Amino acid sequence: MSSAAQLHLTADLVQGPESRIDPDGACGRLAVRGSPVVEATARLTTAAAEHTDAAARSRVISQIKLASLTMANGDPTEATAMGREALDGAAAIRSRRAGDDLRELWRYAARHPTVPEVTGLRQRITTLILPAST
Repeated sequence: MSSAAQLHLTADLVQGPESRIDPDGACGRLAVRGSPVVEATARLTTAAAEHTDAAARSRVISQIKLASLTMANGDPTEATAMGREALDGAAAIRSRRAGDDLRELWRYAARHPTVPEVTGLRQRITTLILPAST
């Protein structure tokens, strides 16, 4: 897919009506692959903040995706703080998708082995849910 086509696809996904809650994680996945990180970050931040307690699973998934996006493209220490918050919520839910997303965060965190906070986050993820494949 050409860069122009990828950016157009990304714009459609990010601007679509469902993108506020990003039910399929499309914003996070595309941004991690090099598409507009700033917009995906803003949308995931909004989604994580606006989910109510009744949508705890969705909030946790948005938080995990935001932490993964930040770990892949931004400050690993900031991503670690986000990941810790997501883990606090993830401990209270059962979700295969949240588990898959935590494994993804675990893999992105592996890129920062010399950052002690990131190492601690990886240990917490391992304790919560062992990676199926690393």
